[in-house]
Amino acid sequence: MTALTQTGNTFFLPEDSSLAVISKLASSLEQGLASLAGSSVELDCAKATKVDSATVSLLLHAKRLALRYNLPLKITSPSDALLQLVALYHVEEMLCLAP
Repeated sequence: MTALTQTGNTFFLPEDSSLAVISKLASSLEQGLASLAGSSVELDCAKATKVDSATVSLLLHAKRLALRYNLPLKITSPSDALLQLVALYHVEEMLCLAP
């Protein structure tokens, strides 16, 4: 499955969260966040095993969208590969990933 899923205020990245599907994920995320004004939001990365630099870009995009819509955003359950990419791009502080 390559679709972003949502349960309440939690969004779940799919297994394949790479460049091949990133445009669709970004669009779905923006629509979902726009509908949650005033709520806290979680972006769960536990299932995202196929990640690349586009995934990091998506996480940064999520942070920008959350700021735009005034939503506290918590990014959770990043894989080791995703943590390595985040460190490679020196955006750990921007993303504040939670275990």
